[in-house]
Amino acid sequence: MWPFTWQPDEAALIYDVGLCDGGDTEFYLAKGFRVVAIEANPALVMLARERFASHLDEGRLTIVETAIGSTKGRVELDVHASNPHWSSIMPSRRGQMDDALRTIEVDCTTLDCVLREHGIPYYLKIDIEEADLDAVKSLKSLSELPRYVSAEAHSREIAQTLFELGYRRFQLVDQREKNESWLWPWTWREGRYVWAQFNDSHSGTFGREVPGSWLTIDEVLASFDAVRRTVPLFRGTPTWHDFHAAL
Repeated sequence: MWPFTWQPDEAALIYDVGLCDGGDTEFYLAKGFRVVAIEANPALVMLARERFASHLDEGRLTIVETAIGSTKGRVELDVHASNPHWSSIMPSRRGQMDDALRTIEVDCTTLDCVLREHGIPYYLKIDIEEADLDAVKSLKSLSELPRYVSAEAHSREIAQTLFELGYRRFQLVDQREKNESWLWPWTWREGRYVWAQFNDSHSGTFGREVPGSWLTIDEVLASFDAVRRTVPLFRGTPTWHDFHAAL
């Protein structure tokens, strides 16, 4: 990443729900945003506190060590030995992974509780391995919403819930295509410019920098249904799509 020196509004806030190895948080910080990063895996939290120590000291980064689910309490987190991106609190995920799992107990809270404590962001990124829908549903209790939201496209209900919340513009982003994209100066729309090539450690661009055309709810659901019929997204092959939504 190679940033220019111009700084955006330092009040601008992004949530990285599913910090994992920190690829997205690094990108958001490089673009000059403040970040609240949420991660359930204590080992990854420890690594992030070391990696981003200077940003934590400056107050530009807050790390919240918790799982995000439908209720508060203690839950089981299945930690995948070789790929931390696959770790999940959802028991249904166990059958989709091999035996390289270690189950630990972690704290859990709802996403709306974290937003009330740390503020409503400009952009809310959610990537928590099929717990995304619970996170999106919890936003119903808020009186103010992020301008932009993204979440893994595990089901139609994620986009439908975002529509119920008031979001009216949508995209379905193929994350494998994202891995072949670069953020060039002429596509710069958010924060300060950061030259970046994306990979599986990144969710990619967001907000005004998402490269596709914004769709209505009916159009994005039709796209989702077409993908589900024609692409091995839900048939075992690791393909990754995200819903993006804008107010």
